[in-house]
Amino acid sequence: MVKSFRVLILFSFFLMTCREQPTQPPQSKMQLTVLDASCIEAWVKISAITLPDTVSLLRDDSTVLTIALRQQDTIVVDRNLFPQHTYTYETREMTSGETSDPVKTTTMDTTSNSFTFEIDTLSTLITNSSFLTDVAIVNDTLAYAVGNIAATDSTGNAESYDMAVWNGTKWQLKQHYYQDNSIIAPVRGLYVNNANDIWLAAGGVFHWDGVSSLTPLVFSRLTLPDPNAFIEKVLEPSDNLLYGVGDAGTIVLFNGSSWHQIVSGTSMGLTDIYGANGKVLVTGTNDEYAQGIILSLSGSTCTTIEESDFITTDQLFKPKLYGDIATVWIDEKNTIYAAGNLLFWNKYNQWDYVRSLPENYLGGNQNIFYRGFIGKIRGNASNDMWIAGDRNTLRHFNGATWVQVGLPYDPNSAIAWPGLAVKGDLTIVVGENGRMAIAIVIKRK
Repeated sequence: MVKSFRVLILFSFFLMTCREQPTQPPQSKMQLTVLDASCIEAWVKISAITLPDTVSLLRDDSTVLTIALRQQDTIVVDRNLFPQHTYTYETREMTSGETSDPVKTTTMDTTSNSFTFEIDTLSTLITNSSFLTDVAIVNDTLAYAVGNIAATDSTGNAESYDMAVWNGTKWQLKQHYYQDNSIIAPVRGLYVNNANDIWLAAGGVFHWDGVSSLTPLVFSRLTLPDPNAFIEKVLEPSDNLLYGVGDAGTIVLFNGSSWHQIVSGTSMGLTDIYGANGKVLVTGTNDEYAQGIILSLSGSTCTTIEESDFITTDQLFKPKLYGDIATVWIDEKNTIYAAGNLLFWNKYNQWDYVRSLPENYLGGNQNIFYRGFIGKIRGNASNDMWIAGDRNTLRHFNGATWVQVGLPYDPNSAIAWPGLAVKGDLTIVVGENGRMAIAIVIKRK
């Protein structure tokens, strides 16, 4: 019995070792992933197993790029696509002719570039300089704009106003005072959570509960850690967390009960702050030397993520950007946009020009023919964004094309638009025309 059992075991083992193993499909040398697609561009990642290698990127069986691969993952951009169109991509290895598995992607649709607009001059006294610097939209019938507005009151007396409130039809001027009965104008920045929770930057930081029945309206002035700090912009990215940024690299943090100063690592004037998708970014600029900086804030920690300088084309993106950086914005896909002299973006940790904007490259836009300095970027999404600045620069991007909105662009115009807010189909832009405070209310048709 024992002997027969051993024979059975050996026979079973023999059958197991001789059984044919399933055939494994050959592994491709390349893998292809479409990371993102806008209306007119697609970002494709090519992952290689064998290096170095040279491959072609095919779109719908036509070669669009030839790439020398020197690292395992390489991201390339395919441009000049059509909106709302499906494309098929694959790669072909140049030596063997081997292709990757095809991958399909569909580009985004565009938004409308058709708008109506109304421009209002809010000041009435040309003898005093008037301007608006920032704006916030609560809803279709409520928005706030701030700055310094010289106008006559109902009795004909000259007055200074620091705020204009839009009720969906017209603007109403407001004055705000603090303890020593001094008006807080000029106001440089504001952040509005709702009609009863408004923060203003006017050297110091002020909070207003929005009680419109008080005349004049009264703010409670909050004590800053540095009495010499001049705060230009404010942002409340979450409950019990308020940032103020301003001149000489000043950043302050309010945690709901006390103020703290954050070391920024720069002496540049900080001009814009924006938060989205868990990120808070700040820009700074040095006009005299055409330099800029982009900072990232996380709690009380400040990190420099990019710098810019007066550099030549061969130095660009190695790693610095060019010129002043006055404004920053983050779209729904976490793409970072930064602008001043030029408009840049960062996708997948790579900086580049925003190439859809004509003449937007170092050496382009000769004699300020196409647009002026960009002071603000805001938008609803990557296919619905705005830029505003000096020389009456006010352009909308629908995902494929940029159009000037409002009055025609004029290189000699005195109009400057430093304040920009977008909410759905409503856009409000504020600024100055010479010595007069102006606002334009734009509605999508």
